[in-house]
Amino acid sequence: MKKIYYLLIACSFTHFAQAQAVLNWSSPIDVASSNYDNVGPRIALNNNQQAVVLWGQLLPQQNYVAVHNSNEGFSTPILVNGPLTPYVHSVEGATITAKGDNVYVSFGNNETLNDGIYTTRSTDGGLSFDAPISVANLGTMIPSLPTVNVDSYGNPVVCFISTTSAWTQATYQTAISLDGGISYLPNVTANTGIGNGIACECCPATMAISGNNHLLMFRNNDNNIRDIWVTKSVNSGINYTESADIDALDWSISGCPATGPDGIIINDELISVWMSSGGDNGSKVYLSTLTISTMEKGIEIPLHLDETVSATQNYPHIAGQNDTIGIVWQENIVGDISVFFTWSVNGVAELAQNVQALSSSGSNQKYPDIAYGNGVFHIVYENIATNTSIYQTATIADPTLIENIDEPIAITIYPNPVQKNSMVFVNTHNTNRFDATLINASGKTVKNYPQLNGNFIIATQTLQSGLYLLKVTTDKHTKVHKLIVK
Repeated sequence: MKKIYYLLIACSFTHFAQAQAVLNWSSPIDVASSNYDNVGPRIALNNNQQAVVLWGQLLPQQNYVAVHNSNEGFSTPILVNGPLTPYVHSVEGATITAKGDNVYVSFGNNETLNDGIYTTRSTDGGLSFDAPISVANLGTMIPSLPTVNVDSYGNPVVCFISTTSAWTQATYQTAISLDGGISYLPNVTANTGIGNGIACECCPATMAISGNNHLLMFRNNDNNIRDIWVTKSVNSGINYTESADIDALDWSISGCPATGPDGIIINDELISVWMSSGGDNGSKVYLSTLTISTMEKGIEIPLHLDETVSATQNYPHIAGQNDTIGIVWQENIVGDISVFFTWSVNGVAELAQNVQALSSSGSNQKYPDIAYGNGVFHIVYENIATNTSIYQTATIADPTLIENIDEPIAITIYPNPVQKNSMVFVNTHNTNRFDATLINASGKTVKNYPQLNGNFIIATQTLQSGLYLLKVTTDKHTKVHKLIVK
């Protein structure tokens, strides 16, 4: 039997209610013609908040980039892999990141083996790119599936998988640049000391970076238990010394699932999204949180609670800033394949409540990606019926809704943590007219407390041990506290 332990994150978190916040959607447009195949689109934003979209072409194998201009549409695609032959794949292909007008692309090279990881750089927001630079030479080992991110100084950081030619002895490696991607320091192993030290051999990893904290999110492979882990470097990627299992589902699968996590850092919290078939409802997308300073796991919830077992979900990506978060993923409902989207301006507490499908003719949308900036979500995905990449934006109708305008709700919970069969006292400090909801760690409502106007009590006799969210909502604000029942 699996035992799932949830740890309390010491501080509570406050989010200001934006019940009236809505999105204004743009019309979907093609990034490039079907002649470019448009495989596996990925997106970043340059200094002007313009979408820079990367994708692959199958015949011949090439990587292209185009930049969106609100008045003129997308620029003419430019080749970014130089004379090399990149590995093109919808999930495991090239990746892109940006900081200001420095845009970086990473890709695998199909022509060589032990030095097959490259990056290329743009310093003008994606309009032109330098010649590709080799990231690492692994001798007898083979690198693959690179993912690139950028550190606080604008330097690229690349993570990738190292394996034998037989796809065994898989480890995750990272390499950092100190000169803007002109050269890289020797790569280091990031998943040392985790289980048997073997990673999922064909699952892309990803990085999240804040200051000197570099966090690698990856799928492990401990005797076919392929769950999601995070490993942390506190010295800008020189070495990795702490780790945490953020996936309690313990998915056991002998084959390679070819899907990995994604994540963002907001303050001291890592918010990760990933797919697992280890639960009771088939292949579903989940969200988990991790306190970076303590490496303690917080919540773990499915993102689309209403879907049935027959709906399979995969390939999630996340973007956001402060309390504004957007997540996209692919969902297959009996052959009807669509991209789904959930968003919140109140942090993780409101995610999974605003879920919608992005529709296009044929319902053949797959492999989405997302970026966020200045109140706008930028989304790309692949339309497999037309061999095009689709670009669409969702603008928060009133950006002032993201900010706190009035005094927030004040709440005190005591005791917290609380022993089962005890009472929890909730002091709302004279907050008038509010509703309260108790939500368990799976995201399901356990108890509603409607139309309250003062302090109240939560009885724990019927509650299971674990982590809960107490959400208090007025007509202007929402505040969420974490409560743990022992």
